[in-house]
Amino acid sequence: MDKKNVFVKLYDDFILNFNTGMTAWVLHRITGVLLVVYFLMHAFVIGSAVRGHVSFDAALAKVQTPFFHVLEIGLIGVIFFHLLNGLRLLIIDLSGLSKAHKALFWVFTIALVVFMGYTANMILTEVLSTTGGQIK
Repeated sequence: MDKKNVFVKLYDDFILNFNTGMTAWVLHRITGVLLVVYFLMHAFVIGSAVRGHVSFDAALAKVQTPFFHVLEIGLIGVIFFHLLNGLRLLIIDLSGLSKAHKALFWVFTIALVVFMGYTANMILTEVLSTTGGQIK
């Protein structure tokens, strides 16, 4: 019996079976983990309100920086990729469109790229206008 590391086995499977479905599966898992990490950070910051408004204000000050505003672009991308891929899976499962899963993946990916371009433009315009053109 082969005792390969689980991550090595997943990597090997990904490389050997590289296709749209495998890519969507891996990205869905990665974005799910990133959303859990974000949720824990969010709960920590919001949970600081229990210790009083001074503690809450201090916690908010740490994350209300231009750097974190730029990271919000990535967060929005992660949320919407996970959402759109989940919708794609729901459509495939409920409508029997499994033969169209590649087309749906690319339609949703294009929609995500367009949405992210708009979102990045909005956030970066605001961040750069409030920081004098620099992200610190």
